[in-house]
Amino acid sequence: MTERFIKRHNCRCHPSLTPIIVRLYVIKMFQRRGLRYMPLIIVAITMYLAFHVQQDIRFMMNKRDLRNDNSSLLSVRTTTELMPFLNNTALEEIFIPNISFPLDIDLENAVKDKIENGIKIPHRPINVIRRRYIYRPPACQFSNTTEDIPLLILVKSSIRNVFLRDAIRETWGKDLGESIKIFFLLGTSTSMRDTIVMESDAYNDIIMGNFVDAYSNNTLKSIMGFNWAVNECSTADMILFIDDDHLPNMHNILSYLHSFDSEQLDDMYCGYRLNKGQVYRGRNRWGILRFTYPYQYWPPYLRGGAYLISQKIAKKFSIAFPYVKLIHVDDSYLGIVSLKLNILPQHDVRFMMDKQEIGTQKRFFVFNDYKKPKEFKKDWKIVTNQI
Repeated sequence: MTERFIKRHNCRCHPSLTPIIVRLYVIKMFQRRGLRYMPLIIVAITMYLAFHVQQDIRFMMNKRDLRNDNSSLLSVRTTTELMPFLNNTALEEIFIPNISFPLDIDLENAVKDKIENGIKIPHRPINVIRRRYIYRPPACQFSNTTEDIPLLILVKSSIRNVFLRDAIRETWGKDLGESIKIFFLLGTSTSMRDTIVMESDAYNDIIMGNFVDAYSNNTLKSIMGFNWAVNECSTADMILFIDDDHLPNMHNILSYLHSFDSEQLDDMYCGYRLNKGQVYRGRNRWGILRFTYPYQYWPPYLRGGAYLISQKIAKKFSIAFPYVKLIHVDDSYLGIVSLKLNILPQHDVRFMMDKQEIGTQKRFFVFNDYKKPKEFKKDWKIVTNQI
């Protein structure tokens, strides 16, 4: 390059100075060309900073809410109001919208008649939900015991998160005992077919539905989990739904369950509740068109990352799903179904905590936002040392 520069510019300088002159020339050349792309660079930097500032603000707001909200459902009470379940969250904070959403029927009593009296629901289903599995393990059975609570764990997992699933099997999903069973909920992907075949054969813990594994099908994945639990694992008293990027403290969760009597467990549908979630209209994966759901706010719903539900309540949901119009945002959709069933989700702040707080927040049930198996395994050691 030095020789080309000397010939091109007929440089007559001392040989020892030539490399310095060439470097200065190259720097100046890049500076001139860089000015052309400066507006694009500025826009990219601005968008990057705006995104991270928004994330930081959201994180700080969540921490504030977690510090201020110490409510936890310790008992279930019946009222003459709209909803039968109350916790010690102030009533005025709970927003229960008056909505008309298809099917606009008395679904609560229809489901009750079907369960208690075997009466067929006198309405044509609005959703055709086919229970077709590409892979599924054998029906699970729990031995009858008065000491342990049979718990079924269903992990909603992206089909591509093979290494996260392996990390779960090696950490909190390992050696759970005879009273706990864990399975992974997946959709399909042609590019991952061979990998899932080997994974399913090796572990026999994959429940795969006949739908594409995509965020837009998360509701189908949740419905599949409910239906499988009710029909193939009916001896489980409780069900824990959890995302594959969440790390649970199973010791705390089991202690929590053992603090209730059997009647309270039967009526449990508990997680981190959003009382007045606003509907997104933007062009993102949470966006909902107005003709799909015309209202500004969702009914109270549980954040989908982790929640507990009894077999009794899960059966009501499973029967109701064909009669409630599908929405692709699964946690919001479950809120609509629970509203139609006259069930208010129960709130406990311990179902959500940022992973950065895992060393200090020892009483929480779930820590979220794990993307790499290494950090998953590292923080699992922190959890086990806290027991």
